[in-house]
Amino acid sequence: MRSNSKKVYALLAGLMILSIALSIGLFFAGWVYLLKLSGDLGKIRTEVKYLNKEVTALDMLGERYKIVSESEKLAADSIPAEKNVSSFMADIESLAKANNIKIKESLIGYNNSKSKIADPSLSQLVKAGNYYVLNVKFTVEGSYQNYIKFLNQVYSLRRLTSISSMDLVRTNEAMANKVDVVKANFVSSIYVKR
Repeated sequence: MRSNSKKVYALLAGLMILSIALSIGLFFAGWVYLLKLSGDLGKIRTEVKYLNKEVTALDMLGERYKIVSESEKLAADSIPAEKNVSSFMADIESLAKANNIKIKESLIGYNNSKSKIADPSLSQLVKAGNYYVLNVKFTVEGSYQNYIKFLNQVYSLRRLTSISSMDLVRTNEAMANKVDVVKANFVSSIYVKR
């Protein structure tokens, strides 16, 4: 019987060693699984942060697109469809008068030899892509400070306007009398839709 009890003790000791080994194995397997899971969780967190940045960037692009499309609409609205320039000339004359600037001369269609249009009603305009350009040369006279104010207001007109060239000189009278009077020549380009 002793041999049976030794066998039972040996079997129990073996089962105990096996269960301890199995418990240690499961413990380490659990740790390995948790480490792998935490590594995956770290990757997921990194990807979520990246995706959040991408979403923020896309939101910002959406806002910029709205601003650009509004600016594009404003620019398109700034280019009138009418071919005459009387409203522009009236605006310039009004600004000049408000700033005590004298318009000595205005030449509509100045330097349009590039690509004149055959249609007589558009003869002073120059084709430029999907729009026309009309150059107007102005010769004005007034104080330098008033001239600068005048130019700033020309740039602020609702109608899209650019100034492509400018000459500014003190008049002989101003130099002789030491007064602040300048004579300026500038070419203003206005744009008209096709």
